[in-house]
Amino acid sequence: MLVKTILIAAAGLSCASLLATAAAAQTSTPAPTPQPQPQPQQQPMPQNHFAPAWMHPQEQIWRQSLTDTAQTAPTKAQWARARRAADLVNANRCDEAFSLARTEKDTRLETGVSKVCLARKS
Repeated sequence: MLVKTILIAAAGLSCASLLATAAAAQTSTPAPTPQPQPQPQQQPMPQNHFAPAWMHPQEQIWRQSLTDTAQTAPTKAQWARARRAADLVNANRCDEAFSLARTEKDTRLETGVSKVCLARKS
């Protein structure tokens, strides 16, 4: 823009007035305003996996759920009882299946039969 002003002024002015016009053009141009620096965004802190368990309650809950659901494989006797109980449940004889699990003192089978029979009743 300064060059255009000087060229237009040079077309019809003397050297002294040309310098005065150039000096006026430089002083009238506003100084560039400094742009605000963008603030760096806060990054989430990575979890320290070496911290005590009480500092990570979600991990503690997850580990507990794995422990609760982890079960041993059934023995051959448990498997046979489960098949008999399943046959009784499929024949709509839930009471007999539940009593079979209770007499054998198989709490795992007893819980499973009660859940299935309650679901069938509703």
